[in-house]
Amino acid sequence: MPSFVTSLQNLISDATSWIMGLAVLVMVLMVSYHALMRTTAQDEHSAMKHSKSIKNVLMYGVIVVIASALVKTIVGYF
Repeated sequence: MPSFVTSLQNLISDATSWIMGLAVLVMVLMVSYHALMRTTAQDEHSAMKHSKSIKNVLMYGVIVVIASALVKTIVGYF
């Protein structure tokens, strides 16, 4: 296999590792923020808004982690 293909595989593998790590870190920070804001909310509407935000952060975070793992797996076969 040409060296540029191997280099490209290494780049994609390293990039997906960084993306997965950053996604988990950002997800934890955002869930923590929204949980704190939900507990300190003055009215029910704000609490519901932050609850929905926690759900969205978790859902999109899982999608990013799964997509990153899928890309890494596909690149690993080549």
